[in-house]
Amino acid sequence: MNLISNFYVPTNYNDSVLYDFYFLGTYDQRYSQITTIFNKLINRGFACGGYIYSNKSENIINKQDYLEYSNEIVPFKDSFLFAKRTKFILDIAHENQSGLSFRIFEGICLRKKVITTNKNVVNYDFYDMQNIYLLNDINEEIPDYFLELPYKELSIDIYNKYSLKSWVNTILR
Repeated sequence: MNLISNFYVPTNYNDSVLYDFYFLGTYDQRYSQITTIFNKLINRGFACGGYIYSNKSENIINKQDYLEYSNEIVPFKDSFLFAKRTKFILDIAHENQSGLSFRIFEGICLRKKVITTNKNVVNYDFYDMQNIYLLNDINEEIPDYFLELPYKELSIDIYNKYSLKSWVNTILR
């Protein structure tokens, strides 16, 4: 067996932007990190939003107005809708996560910049410091220069490599 990464599903990415930063994920040990980062960004004047899944969303402590809480998982086919409506995607890795989440691949597909805590992202051929900011500490400020620089287009080979079509072709080989 060979290692294969996640993929992105081609989509129309012309939806209007509602947020500067967005997070989509589950209520777990990362929740305080997410709210800490978002509160700092809101204090800097950014619009933040997110969707937090919990099978017991009524038990979430420290709920924030800028987050939507639900006991319904967002279907895979709909998760892209959230990424399409933001300028920057926030990706907070699970504690022992080694692979990349779909948020990274949504960023590639949608040509959106990603802020992540997943240190493994630097080992991928699509990694570019202009597109992906590695957040080493939740108290770290996301620098203005990263936010102001435009998304840097990747090679067509990279976009093709991480597409669903390429993933299916790899599996079927």
